[in-house]
Amino acid sequence: MKLLPFIKMVDFSILILSCDKYSPLWQPFFYRFKKYWPNSYKKVYLLSNFLNTNIEGVENIKIGEDKDWSSNLLKGINLIDSEYIFILLDDVFLKKKIDKFYLESLITFIERFKPNYLNKKSEPIPKGEKVSEYTWEIIKGSHYRCSISNSFWNKKMLINLLVEGESPWEFERNGSKRSNFYNGFYGTKKSLLDFHHVIIGGKLSRDVLHLEDLKSKSILESFPPMSKFKWIIFKLTIIRSFLFTKLIPHKYQQQIRNIF
Repeated sequence: MKLLPFIKMVDFSILILSCDKYSPLWQPFFYRFKKYWPNSYKKVYLLSNFLNTNIEGVENIKIGEDKDWSSNLLKGINLIDSEYIFILLDDVFLKKKIDKFYLESLITFIERFKPNYLNKKSEPIPKGEKVSEYTWEIIKGSHYRCSISNSFWNKKMLINLLVEGESPWEFERNGSKRSNFYNGFYGTKKSLLDFHHVIIGGKLSRDVLHLEDLKSKSILESFPPMSKFKWIIFKLTIIRSFLFTKLIPHKYQQQIRNIF
């Protein structure tokens, strides 16, 4: 297997956050991951409780009984020996090949600037100073300054920001406030991943009901489809969040969010 040059420059691993309850997703998730992600990565880890994936090229990190989200994550990342960790969720199913040249440019950015955090989603759009062709600073005070997934994290910074007892939503809110004490937080206006978000609130998204790899009995029994009413509410929430990030100046977003 021929490795791309950038792999030698930055020490990073890929961590898939999961738990045993979500094990029905593992086979279709990794089928797509191996199909669409460049085959030039060092290590891929899956965070679970007790179960093994039994998938070639994937190393299990079994943390045992659930304590809470942040405690589980802390326990897991402390077992990874990499300077940077790219975090994905188990319900983010890739649907298109990764642009390996775009990925290479991002790895080059990490090598040069040594960021604490690099968000690879196109939303929310970073509004700080432009520092490279694809990368801007994320202003202190910005909404979702610490969006956990689809992002490169400096392992030491992530450990520093995590607080035991928090849920992922609490971390993205409270961790974003804690991140205001640090520089080196960046984002892009072009997404690295093109994906289906298949599970929302423990239910199968109505956007993916037509996909054959999500029609297995184990998936449908574990994650029944969202009701039409809850789907409408979810979509309205997305619109509200979009308008908030568009209309409110980034440096005031955390302050305003704390009021409501």
